[in-house]
Amino acid sequence: MPDDERNFLVTASHAHTELAAMIRVVQVAQNQTRQGEIYDAYVNTQYLILLRLMAGKIYESWNLLKYRYFGTQMSKNYDNALDEEGKLNLDAVKKYFGRSGNIIELIRNEAAFHYTSSSPTDAIAEYHEEYGRIYIADDSYNDLFQIGEYIMDFHLLRKIDGDFQRALAILVDEVAEIGGRMTMLLRHLLTLPIALALRNPALPGSVLIHKLGVQTNNRKASIPCFLDTSRYPPRTILRHTQVKQGYAHADDPPVYATVRKDRGKRRGS
Repeated sequence: MPDDERNFLVTASHAHTELAAMIRVVQVAQNQTRQGEIYDAYVNTQYLILLRLMAGKIYESWNLLKYRYFGTQMSKNYDNALDEEGKLNLDAVKKYFGRSGNIIELIRNEAAFHYTSSSPTDAIAEYHEEYGRIYIADDSYNDLFQIGEYIMDFHLLRKIDGDFQRALAILVDEVAEIGGRMTMLLRHLLTLPIALALRNPALPGSVLIHKLGVQTNNRKASIPCFLDTSRYPPRTILRHTQVKQGYAHADDPPVYATVRKDRGKRRGS
């Protein structure tokens, strides 16, 4: 097997596994029932963070294809060997990333792996008080600075569409569709060099391929946020600051509250 093909096999396998894991986690993160204002704030934030990271992995998978599949000319040997489904996914992925300013590229550059250098002033001007909250937990990794998440999400989404809810729906749909197509494409492309290698009796070592017979349903599982917010009502420790125009108003929200970690039962698990 040529070095280029062997390198593609290893790196694309790695990319497929990472992206597939992200898709499973995002699917599971959606499976939450409403349990109150604080809990909902945590799980909704958790879901959007994972969705952004998934978008970043999709984009990096595309970069891998550009460098190790198209850039090495492997595509000239393997494109025509793809089955019909593989060709459809390849065409869809190429068309999507051929569009300048596509949403996945935007998310990757603005929110997934890089903290944007553009000013969020426009989003701050549209700030709504109901999201101006900071929750301080016993452990810092359970803190939630909802005010920052809301403003930065709005800053990102308004680049997609002027309507917040419509922009979020577009983002979710595109990330889900292209993520699914990318994993299927990587699977198709990986089976080709693997099949070739298995037919080569001189190849040292072996690869075992197992076909899973178990049908999984990620939409029946859920990821709890490991906080029981019902037992400990928020305790206001500071009522301060509104961020519009950079000025503070002592009588305005947001509310800074504390949330205790449940050290016993994990709610939602």
